[in-house]
Amino acid sequence: KLILRERHAKLFRELRERHRKEAAEVEDDEAGDLKIRHSQERKELRKRIRREEEELTRTFKEHQIIPSDKSEVEDKVSKLVHKQRLELDVGERLRETERQRRVRFAPDNEALLHTATYSSAAPADKKWVVTGKSHSNSDVRGLSEREVQDWRLHTEYRGFSESDNV
Repeated sequence: KLILRERHAKLFRELRERHRKEAAEVEDDEAGDLKIRHSQERKELRKRIRREEEELTRTFKEHQIIPSDKSEVEDKVSKLVHKQRLELDVGERLRETERQRRVRFAPDNEALLHTATYSSAAPADKKWVVTGKSHSNSDVRGLSEREVQDWRLHTEYRGFSESDNV
């Protein structure tokens, strides 16, 4: 593709040079016709270049190597099916998000920070991590009662049953 682009750039340069020479030789009367002809030539060159690039991409797509390993294909298909199921089912999407959060983070500061960062209704920012709270250690000094309730609401695990009826 790079070689093709270099060749196209060279064609454009040559065309521009030829147009400059013609413009220098032509009188003022024919200048309008010459401009129109030059623009048409440039347009045709761009069309030809576009066609060549499309043909090149088409041949690349035709000769793409398809993975022959059955497990690879099955893996890709299962990922696509799972993704589609998540897009269609809201409850499943919520359960998956919660599942990923619990798998990715240990039940301490990281999980809290994740909840604070990604949940729109979660307690704000790193303040929760800095004060030393986690799922196992709920040190609530320096926080109002409302903030503590908010934190407990968003960090205590109540299972998937409450998120099913979305």
